[in-house]
Amino acid sequence: RLMLQSQHLCSQRTSCVALASLKPSAISQLKTDFVTQVNHEFRTPLTVIATATELLKLYHSQISDQKRQQYFQQIQEAIKQLIHLLETALTDIDADL
Repeated sequence: RLMLQSQHLCSQRTSCVALASLKPSAISQLKTDFVTQVNHEFRTPLTVIATATELLKLYHSQISDQKRQQYFQQIQEAIKQLIHLLETALTDIDADL
């Protein structure tokens, strides 16, 4: 465990040194890329949730039990994906502080 912590600290120092050597425009580009990636990663599961719930709302009585269950499963998986993304992001941010 100590070895892993040491490797993590070394990796963080290397990242900090690399960031410090970047020009402001490169740092700005990194921020833009990060926001774009996070936006995409969150929008995909949110779109799945929105689409599945809308289908359930509009066509509830016309959808078979099996299809309805499939939509609920898609919603649950998308929620799990969002929670995992959020926990990972918060853990990474916390580690950097």
